[in-house]
Amino acid sequence: GPPHVMTQVDNYEKWMEQEGRIDEVREAYKANATHLMELFHVFKKDDHYPCRRIWQALSGTDKPAIVQKPGLVIGNYWPGGSADNEASQRLARCAASFEAFGHRDKLQRKGITVHEVGPYHAGHALPVLTA
Repeated sequence: GPPHVMTQVDNYEKWMEQEGRIDEVREAYKANATHLMELFHVFKKDDHYPCRRIWQALSGTDKPAIVQKPGLVIGNYWPGGSADNEASQRLARCAASFEAFGHRDKLQRKGITVHEVGPYHAGHALPVLTA
């Protein structure tokens, strides 16, 4: 059957279609960026971090862009304290299962972007999303 996350994505899309929801999410994005800026100033004093510029721009814009079609991030990493070999073998089995059941293809056919982060994939960070 389809990956369970497809139901979650469908529910999110229906939720986003409700009247006034996009404006509500925009305001939440702005409020979150403002809080992150406040925390940044408490814990970091230098301004060379790219996240600071992003949060500052987001908190100051009237209508932040909203990505209405959610994507899926798969974290290919293991918990701290795991034996490296044991954890990497478990990770490899999970990744093989994901591919073997065709979940990536099913998700992508539905228009869901799949991005993997971790030691075996596209780095340790998420890409900057655009509307």
